[in-house]
Amino acid sequence: MVEWVVKAMSGITGIKRTALISNDRFAADYDQWISRFKAERPSLLPTLINDGSTSPDNQVGAIGDLHFALNESQLYDDDLIVAGGDDLFVKCQAPFISFAPSKPVSIATHDLGSPEVAKRFASLETDNGGRITGFVEKPKNPVTTIAGTAFYFFQRDTLRLVDDYLAEGNNPDNAGFLFQRLFPRVPTYAHPVNGLWFDVGTEEALEEARKYFGSNRQLAKATAPSTNRGENQIGIKD
Repeated sequence: MVEWVVKAMSGITGIKRTALISNDRFAADYDQWISRFKAERPSLLPTLINDGSTSPDNQVGAIGDLHFALNESQLYDDDLIVAGGDDLFVKCQAPFISFAPSKPVSIATHDLGSPEVAKRFASLETDNGGRITGFVEKPKNPVTTIAGTAFYFFQRDTLRLVDDYLAEGNNPDNAGFLFQRLFPRVPTYAHPVNGLWFDVGTEEALEEARKYFGSNRQLAKATAPSTNRGENQIGIKD
């Protein structure tokens, strides 16, 4: 699935380089994949960043991983696209990237169509211009069925806010809590995903994606890797 996401980014102009964040358990697997992928798509070859975590007891979480990558590779001088490893987008998200660069922070969204399903994600509200006016992670009573995905854009001037968020002792694991904290502080915008979106963070959701894409060999192959490998992809944009 990582390969599918990286290839999808090839349709986005302006990306200078990509990075893949992995836990230590699967770092060697991703390193082997990068070696194989190098011959096919050298221009898209990601840099592997190993966060050093070896078990759930010492994992740093999604926001912790972002913070680690920012410091490990000194990414503060560039705009950043972040794609969660559990999110499967069928189409290139170029429309989102066309929308986002003029905004301080942006998140791709998807209408789940069900308040009950929205309880498992982040429910958000926006004004007519797409600026987020309300954001609740895993709400008990969702106000809307619009959910945030794990696909974000940060202008370079906002990246230090990730450091501030963690320094304040906030939840390092779920990126939704970061956006819940950010939107009152900095203009944060939402834009719908282009095409279908699947969150394959559980075996049940992964199986649903496999069934949906069963008639498309390329897409079925994209959902083949095991879940919970602890990866995020980062695109560094001009």
